Amino acid sequence: MLEVRLLGRPQLSIAGVVVPFRVPAKATSLFAYILLQQSPLPRDAVAFSFWPDLPETEARAKLRSHLHYVVHGGLPSGDVPWILADKRVVQWNPKAPVWVDVAQFERLASDPKTAAEAIDLYRGDLLLGFDDEWLETPRIRLRERAVQLLIDIAQSARDASDLEGAAALALRALEIDPWREEVLRFLIAAQAQSGHRAQAVRTYREFAQKLNDEFAVEPMPETRAAYEAISPGNVPQLPDAPATRVPQSNLPEYVTSFVDRDREIAMVRSALDSRRLVTVTGAGGVGKTRLAIEAARRLNDRFPDGICLVELGALQQDELIVPAIAEAAGVVGQSEESLLQALRHRHMLLILDNCEHLRGVSVVVQRIVTQCAGVCILATSREPLSVTGERIERLSSLPTGIGDYDGPLPSIDELHNSPAVRLFLDRAADVSPELALPISKEDDVRALATISHRLDGIPLAIELAAARTSSLSLDALAERLDDRFSVLSGRSTLPRHQTLRATLDWSYALLAPEDQRVFARLGIFAGGWTVEAAAAVCADILRGRWEMQDRLGSLIDKSLVLRDRSGDRPRYRLLETMRAYALERLEDAGEKSEMARRHARFFGELGREHPSFGIRDSAWFLLLRPELQNMRAALAWSIDKNRDPVTGSYVAESFAWYAYQPSLGAEAIEWCKKILIALGPHAPLERQAAMYLACSACYRFLKEGEHIVDCGRRAVALYRELGDKARTAHAIGVLLEGLRVEGASVEARALADEALSLAREAGDSKPIGRILMMKATLMRAEQQAEREAILHEAVDTFRSVGDTHGVFSALVYLGETAFQAGRNEAALAYAQACIDVIDPASETLSLPSTVVRNNAAAYAIALGKYTEAAESLQSSLWSAYRMGDPVTFGYALQYAAAIALAHRDSPQAARLIGASDGRLKPHPSARDSFTERSSYESINAQLRSDLAADEVESLMKDGRRWTNDEALSQALHSLGQGSAL
Repeated sequence: MLEVRLLGRPQLSIAGVVVPFRVPAKATSLFAYILLQQSPLPRDAVAFSFWPDLPETEARAKLRSHLHYVVHGGLPSGDVPWILADKRVVQWNPKAPVWVDVAQFERLASDPKTAAEAIDLYRGDLLLGFDDEWLETPRIRLRERAVQLLIDIAQSARDASDLEGAAALALRALEIDPWREEVLRFLIAAQAQSGHRAQAVRTYREFAQKLNDEFAVEPMPETRAAYEAISPGNVPQLPDAPATRVPQSNLPEYVTSFVDRDREIAMVRSALDSRRLVTVTGAGGVGKTRLAIEAARRLNDRFPDGICLVELGALQQDELIVPAIAEAAGVVGQSEESLLQALRHRHMLLILDNCEHLRGVSVVVQRIVTQCAGVCILATSREPLSVTGERIERLSSLPTGIGDYDGPLPSIDELHNSPAVRLFLDRAADVSPELALPISKEDDVRALATISHRLDGIPLAIELAAARTSSLSLDALAERLDDRFSVLSGRSTLPRHQTLRATLDWSYALLAPEDQRVFARLGIFAGGWTVEAAAAVCADILRGRWEMQDRLGSLIDKSLVLRDRSGDRPRYRLLETMRAYALERLEDAGEKSEMARRHARFFGELGREHPSFGIRDSAWFLLLRPELQNMRAALAWSIDKNRDPVTGSYVAESFAWYAYQPSLGAEAIEWCKKILIALGPHAPLERQAAMYLACSACYRFLKEGEHIVDCGRRAVALYRELGDKARTAHAIGVLLEGLRVEGASVEARALADEALSLAREAGDSKPIGRILMMKATLMRAEQQAEREAILHEAVDTFRSVGDTHGVFSALVYLGETAFQAGRNEAALAYAQACIDVIDPASETLSLPSTVVRNNAAAYAIALGKYTEAAESLQSSLWSAYRMGDPVTFGYALQYAAAIALAHRDSPQAARLIGASDGRLKPHPSARDSFTERSSYESINAQLRSDLAADEVESLMKDGRRWTNDEALSQALHSLGQGSAL
């Protein structure tokens, strides 16, 4: 039996022998947190409670590593695991034999006969010496329980005429909680009645002095009266001990179900474990009030003085805040001082609902938090209160689980897995009973998917839409959502919740005029934006360099703009409903046409930053990757009535990079063709040539040799006509790939020499390295030495022009060439040289860095250097996981399988290769390169040698079902870098 003492300084022991628990302080706190909970905890809630200021991925990684400390560095070995964890939850194992003083204290405290034993266990505050935020609420609760026990025992001592004992017990209670004035009154009366009147006077005066020093307030009138009662000539009367408190609550009962917010409730409850002020923020109609009430309902037993809901939404003046709180909390008197005096002695939860329009709320909340140690506050607002110690929980819309509504039609099972759809069907069934039946018609499924997508998962919008199903079919409702603000109306006690437009009008009206203009203009962006893009459309209303960042921060705080932290660069976006509203406001202001022009020209200027498609690299693609929707909008604007096809041609050059993704290749080519048509025969030849070059490059990504050649020849001819030697060289560089695919190697080699000559004549070194690399690919197998010499020349050329990515590409090719020739040590050396080049570079090169670390792992495995391979893989696994890149993640999992085989763990290797297959299956050419193909074939051959064929297939199937989180954890475990926790 493991004995754990958490009251006072933490201590572990077995059979009376202390067990060393040498782990970081944060891990000790985490251990106590898990041990004290009675149910499984969502991993995200735990991670965000302990590391609220870190990005989500890093917080989860911190949790994983600290769980590892607890399990492998702190707790002794046992017959069963102490802690259970999977991808969703973590909990103390109910079967693990453990005795915890906190649990024993609460059990003993529940029976008056064993109250004295409970007090003996209370050695001090919970986890004395630790200052983690989650400790504050349980500390207060346990402290309150200990004080109440001492009061109850003191009452019994008084009843038995043991006044000395009653006074000693009251004194100990005050040592635990020195500001309990009802206990002080009991103490001074007991001291005076037992013949120690002078001591009682001294006790009162010392308390009054400390109260004035700490809070600058006087003792309560009742305490002053108790003091006067022990003055000379008065006979002290011992008051009754304070009664046990019964929790009270004024939370409303709802008649509708609460759908799919379990994770958010857990987050709020966890936040209230660590902070006394938690503010739930979010857009209007997202469900902040309902979430706060449902979370609070599950906390009733934590607050002896109950939970009090204060509805502030209907108030219009700051002067009414204190009276509203006092009335809801049952406090006599309407002044702030009387409210604070009353709350100072309560242990309760205040829910302050709808705070955003009252600026005075922050001042009142700050004073309550500062002066009333037992009061926790859960606020709802569209923006933070900006109070010291505030924990902000941002409530987002319900997940729709659905991509673009014009994409593939989801199955009905996929729809039912969507929380937004479940809420819609639940509410719709109340007015349209037929929607309670399973939906199977394809038209209804499509309409349901459309409704879910367009409503952004906003609960208010969903409930208003569901109410309209009493008179509209799903099809009709989906069609009318183009005019969503007139369709979505309903009834509510608050006017701003009667229509979707009204709730957005409310938020918009609270904005400063400058923020209103910025918000409206942001509606022009499709799919989000960067600070630079927003500044381009708002340039005329910005007064300084940093003002755009400040404006975005203000709109984020007011829950109108969302920040996307998933990429390397900060991005921002509007929900579609918010965007539709912003566009209406932009149209009303007469600025929509001008903002569309600025928007298109901003993305056109991005294309102008690099004069030719041929010299851009994958870093450029990573920069453009999030801008797909914006470039579509800019392209559509530029060719509509031939507004500005020249600007569109620069956008199309950028869009051509999306051909790298097979699903977008055809679209990229179509945009380039449309721009060519819009440009017409009289457009600048340079723009026509650029479009043909872009088409050729698109076809190159798709490996369509004939089309690469056709468009490439047109581009080369036009650049020759222009006499532009540098761009002719670029165009030939793209054309060479098509000729290679088509088997025209002789012509390709001749053109490569011509391109090199043209680039050198033009004094343009930028394309030379890439042409040299293409020339190396055209060489025959027996020309190995010459190929390496040309690649080394390419490396030198790239270095001379500062093209870091070019140096990387040539070194990668050198490594692959050496590996294919069986020169594994040389291959590994080239890979290390790549890493040395990439590491100091920009974060946008994280994809190449991941690629080369995978290659380094493959070469190290071939050499039997498994420790070195594991170090490379640990980095590439994390990087690919964070980027969400399935191909590099799939490669890393494949090499992790190879290491598992080296460790003679064939079953795990089979699962890992199955997980790799699951990521690479949608990319048929992913294993075309020699390195990946040879490793894959070797692993599969070894697996089928070690295991039966049906066992291999079963294990691989298990791996294919892993989520990315599970695959990462399992791979790291196989590398010896982590555990399944």
